[in-house]
Amino acid sequence: KTLYSGDIHTLRQRLVDGARPVDCENLFIEGTYGGRYHPERKSVEKEFLDKVAEVVDRGGTVLIPSFAVGRTQELMILLKNAGYEMWVDGMGRSVTRLFLDYPEYLADAKALKVAKRKFNEVRNANMRKDAGRAEVIVTTGGMLDGGPVLGYLKRLKDNPKNAVLIVGYQAEDTNGRLLMEEGCVKIDGEIQKINCEIQKYDFSAHADHGEIVDFVKACNPRNVIIMHSETRESFLDDLADYNVILPNTGETFTLDV
Repeated sequence: KTLYSGDIHTLRQRLVDGARPVDCENLFIEGTYGGRYHPERKSVEKEFLDKVAEVVDRGGTVLIPSFAVGRTQELMILLKNAGYEMWVDGMGRSVTRLFLDYPEYLADAKALKVAKRKFNEVRNANMRKDAGRAEVIVTTGGMLDGGPVLGYLKRLKDNPKNAVLIVGYQAEDTNGRLLMEEGCVKIDGEIQKINCEIQKYDFSAHADHGEIVDFVKACNPRNVIIMHSETRESFLDDLADYNVILPNTGETFTLDV
């Protein structure tokens, strides 16, 4: 009678299928994107692939800082037929192997296998020299606070032909947020200007406002408890037919069931 969601996306992605609603009495659900909507995914993918092609055609390298779990694999599948010299570095390599150990949970395990073959894997520090000269590099960390990405960025940052494509949320007080807002990052303890192109694309794995509302209505619960959100109040009008609870941290509440 009780459904407790983690972070969810309700649309089918290239790596995994969307979360499916379940009839329940009590629904605990994330509300991260309350009041916000994502652009249409196919249009984002096209813009992203067009930018990759543009950078490669002008002789540059595309550096893609990416979360190791989910985002790296999603992008590998998206890029698998692009025909570029592509490398993947960081923890995403081992996560990809873990995903392939459980193909029953993937939307298309065959597509991920093909993508894995199309990407060269950086297995030691010496291989990073070759990767740094590639056309496309997908690497952790996703918010540029650590991982191999900083080494690549240091090498690529001063060539205007190169590009850093941001594909994930950049939290406050991270290098990624600093890059988006001021065009610089902290490398080796020093603030350094990034002189290559910087673009951001919305590949969020969270459901947006409308998708969460639709998911709640399809579950048709009596009680809806919304968590993990700074904008939970934005759901109240759209969910007026339900008993919506917005608990604060440490607050105790009782469900009438």
